[in-house]
Amino acid sequence: MVNVHAVRTAREKGRLAPVKFEHAVLRTTELGPMLKWYLTVLQAEVAFANASIAFLSYDEQNHRVALVARPGTVPREPNSAGLDHLAFTYADEGELVATFERLKGESIAPTRSIDHGSTTSLYYLDPDGNQIELKVDSFSSPEEQFEYMRSGVCPQSDGHAIRSRRVGCGLPSSHPWRRRTDQSLVVVTGSRTLRGKTFSVGRRPTAQNC
Repeated sequence: MVNVHAVRTAREKGRLAPVKFEHAVLRTTELGPMLKWYLTVLQAEVAFANASIAFLSYDEQNHRVALVARPGTVPREPNSAGLDHLAFTYADEGELVATFERLKGESIAPTRSIDHGSTTSLYYLDPDGNQIELKVDSFSSPEEQFEYMRSGVCPQSDGHAIRSRRVGCGLPSSHPWRRRTDQSLVVVTGSRTLRGKTFSVGRRPTAQNC
């Protein structure tokens, strides 16, 4: 058995941490295309919008993403420092596959797919080149997610022949996580197959050594 410890939040440990992450705001020079893209990808709705700003909501919060076309904004240089990506989680693999198919029909394709061990992730680029991750978790509880990350298992693997998203590279065959297989996912070099759907990617990063 893997020893799984209950996850305690910073507040439960006595620290006055925020109660939640509220929203993200992206500056843009292309408000129209960006608004259309995020409405399509996130299946969101416009809470409020005018010629210079748009607030998007897809859950109980009045906005999770906002887009701002501020005067003087210039396009972001490739490989510049700053936020790397935003990630959005789906309930299960079926939802991720359905979203992949829906976006494919809108000519929106992922640039890469990665088996992180703790998650299965598809990465997209918005019209401004910001990276967006759409993902599903590999484990059913926060405790297992934390335990996996703390285990020292190779955190990501892309382009390897992996029989299951719950099999971390480098784990011995006797390890419990090696037995927690989910045969709905197979990763092969050049593409990813999830429940019979193949995720072709435009570019692939160098695989991490395990």
